[in-house]
Amino acid sequence: GDTASEEEDKSDSSSSSESDASDSDSDSQSDLNERDRRLLDLVNTNQIDVKMNFKEKYKDTKCHFCRKVENSEHLSVCPVYDSIMTGTEFQDIKSQNIQKVKSALSNIREALIKRSKALSFTSIGPVSVENMALLELPSTS
Repeated sequence: GDTASEEEDKSDSSSSSESDASDSDSDSQSDLNERDRRLLDLVNTNQIDVKMNFKEKYKDTKCHFCRKVENSEHLSVCPVYDSIMTGTEFQDIKSQNIQKVKSALSNIREALIKRSKALSFTSIGPVSVENMALLELPSTS
């Protein structure tokens, strides 16, 4: 009857909207959860916890581990994060492929956490903890 044809219409409309989604950023982000969207926003606005992004809080801009300039992209090339990062994360987060984006964000988050844990034993530990708090979603309780 009528219900079957209606359902077909729905599935047609959803497949056409998927192809449209690749054109607009807001749609392509809809599959990311809140935590991922927040991290993506922080990366895009240079607010992830690396020294170049918080020059006023860190006393230098060199990576604590390899002593090269520590900007966001440094996380994907620093040897300390080799076991986590593939090196293409900061390109991958711009991908239309949601899985690629999610995987890249997951690696970036893991590298940031590893960095913060390692720094927690140093004098700049508290700075890192404070900056890392930006990753947390504000509690809605």
